[in-house]
Amino acid sequence: MRRRRVVALLAFAAIGLLVLAWSSLPGLATGGSRRAVPDATPEAVAHGRALLRSGETPAMPRRDLFRFGDSPTPATRFVETPVAPAVVTAAATTAPPQRVRLVGFVQAQGRLKAALAIESGIDVVGPGEEVRGFRVIALDEDAARVRLRTPEGDEIEAALAPR
Repeated sequence: MRRRRVVALLAFAAIGLLVLAWSSLPGLATGGSRRAVPDATPEAVAHGRALLRSGETPAMPRRDLFRFGDSPTPATRFVETPVAPAVVTAAATTAPPQRVRLVGFVQAQGRLKAALAIESGIDVVGPGEEVRGFRVIALDEDAARVRLRTPEGDEIEAALAPR
């Protein structure tokens, strides 16, 4: 009989502890979802409510979310980069692109000829010859220049580009 009383008393105590634990869990006693509610100071709660009413979003967290542990993060230092003053230059007039460009010199058929880039092709011409409307007047291999007469009748010089 005494044994029955001890078992009944232990069962009653266990049921009481379960009811107490069940009622202390937030949300479960009322049928809601189980979630932990952090302890907050009244000032923090008031601040959160004020933010919600004003429509502002809370500030970004102050810790780096991509770093682990309690390792100290280096302090961020902003460095001002010197800005060069704006320099106003006169509008430089650029020469129109060359219609004829000297590519090089060639020995062909025992004569000195010039390789000229005219429009979209390269032609090899000698003194007195004409190609695409341009007539070669003179070749100067030492100065790396060719004198030409344009289809309009003007004289121009084409030179090798410096290397």
